[in-house]
Amino acid sequence: MSPGYLNFLEGDLETILASEVFDQPMEYLPEDGEAFLFRGLFSGPSEENPVGGSSAPMVSQTYSVAYKETDLPRKLKRGDRIQARGRVWEVYKQPHVDGQGLATAWLHLVNP
Repeated sequence: MSPGYLNFLEGDLETILASEVFDQPMEYLPEDGEAFLFRGLFSGPSEENPVGGSSAPMVSQTYSVAYKETDLPRKLKRGDRIQARGRVWEVYKQPHVDGQGLATAWLHLVNP
């Protein structure tokens, strides 16, 4: 890849991470320390039209949070908790790191 293209991608990522959509307040609630405020993109269930002509839409019950790795004092892991949208969520799957500074953790609601 050319250096110019990589600079474009890095600039694009910075723009996305600085957007209002991405900039949602959340709180990391570690078991062994003080709560830590950070910002990210919280995603909830979505409805998609299936491929292949089926008339019933598919509904995803997946919740996730995408965030800049450098915004947290340490890496999230299974069992960590996050407060977002007025509720407490638990990380149930090891977060995915994209190698460009963005991480995604999958969540489920604690005490629904």
